[in-house]
Amino acid sequence: MSEKDDGAAIEAQVQAVQQTEQRLAAAVEQLAYKKAHAKQEAIAVAQQKADLLLEKAEEKKDELVASLVDKLPSREEIHSAAHRVAAGVGAKAADVQEIAVERARDLEAAVAERIANVKEAGAQAVLEQEGGS
Repeated sequence: MSEKDDGAAIEAQVQAVQQTEQRLAAAVEQLAYKKAHAKQEAIAVAQQKADLLLEKAEEKKDELVASLVDKLPSREEIHSAAHRVAAGVGAKAADVQEIAVERARDLEAAVAERIANVKEAGAQAVLEQEGGS
């Protein structure tokens, strides 16, 4: 091979390297663009998903609040329950009063019987003392 052929071969290799360098630079530039674009798209998708999750959470919260409100008794139901409780307490109070009056009568009768027994025992003791003296 001659110098001319060697020079031409080297020149061809230099051109091939330069073309490869240009293709690599273009590819790197394209990758950088795609990376930046992909990052923006990923951020947008993530934001959309976050918005969707927030919307679903708010809907679920509204459903739960509505469900709880439906389970709460109305004013009329509370008023009715209060009347039932008051009536029950009144009935129990009447029962307790009746029992107390009955027990008071029983105690009065028992005390009267004891007093009578004590009087009788006292009278008998007096009689025995008078008869024994």
